[in-house]
Amino acid sequence: MIREITNGEVTLAAGIIRRAFATVAEEFGLTLENCPWHPTFLTEERLQGEVDKGLRLFVLQEGDSSVGLVGLRRLDDGSFALERLAVLPEHRHQGCGARLVEFACQQALQAGGEKISLQIIDEHAELKRWYIRLGFVATGVKQYPQLPFNVCLMEKSL
Repeated sequence: MIREITNGEVTLAAGIIRRAFATVAEEFGLTLENCPWHPTFLTEERLQGEVDKGLRLFVLQEGDSSVGLVGLRRLDDGSFALERLAVLPEHRHQGCGARLVEFACQQALQAGGEKISLQIIDEHAELKRWYIRLGFVATGVKQYPQLPFNVCLMEKSL
């Protein structure tokens, strides 16, 4: 079951995000010192601020366990951004991430969106291939001075 989190569940959501992204931080050598904005270091307060600014969070539950999460944000141009896709390591490679992405796409489409975009670490080739299999296309690469990696911009028509 996938459901929207409530205001009282930001701590749960932040915990899922931190735990899921920790493997990425380890793989790419990201630390609090060289990449403090990486989701591995997300605080409840920062996540609450994002929710207050319009980020909707949806949690995937299997039985009594919360196993993954996805964020969806409407952008100024009416399109949507998929953010914070996080699946706990022990639940990966079981279709959870694909279910969350499809759910986010359906939510965006129902809200009148025609396009959904996302950003990932450009050097994360395996993740890029996975998103391509889900129908996303790479549209460019961007460098942010505060990040120790390049960012791949991807989008999908709904």
